[in-house]
Amino acid sequence: MSREIINVFALNPAARSAIKAFRDSKPWQGTLEERVGKFTELHRGLCRSYDLETMLVRDDEGNPEFDGGPMTSAFSYYDTRANRIVLKGKLSAVTYLFLFGGAVGMTQPEALRWARDTFAHFFPRSFNRCRDIGGVLIQNREIATGPADASETDGE
Repeated sequence: MSREIINVFALNPAARSAIKAFRDSKPWQGTLEERVGKFTELHRGLCRSYDLETMLVRDDEGNPEFDGGPMTSAFSYYDTRANRIVLKGKLSAVTYLFLFGGAVGMTQPEALRWARDTFAHFFPRSFNRCRDIGGVLIQNREIATGPADASETDGE
């Protein structure tokens, strides 16, 4: 089944190279520290590509409003006042791309579409193992087993 890809934010050559290098680094493999390093390199490359000074922060602290289940990437956010992307829970390429979209000024619907379409382009096999549920990509096995047992949807 083919899904239409319409990108609202054209990637310049340097940004394409940064995402390709991230993909080729196999961001779903390695220790948490190694994976965070891969996301950091992607972030640096994209920021250089668009002359941005947005910070990237990894926050492993619990959320006081959290109900006790596993923390997901849904707790990640872009803080406009501090101009920083805060990654929480499982590392997700789609979540990162969505938040980067916010950092470059996209609306939430634009950033969601851009993140999904960019992920589909650079990670087609992983994308094809997902379902779009309300604009959110969910791995098919995550639907069957629940988020606690599913591996991250960000790699080939």
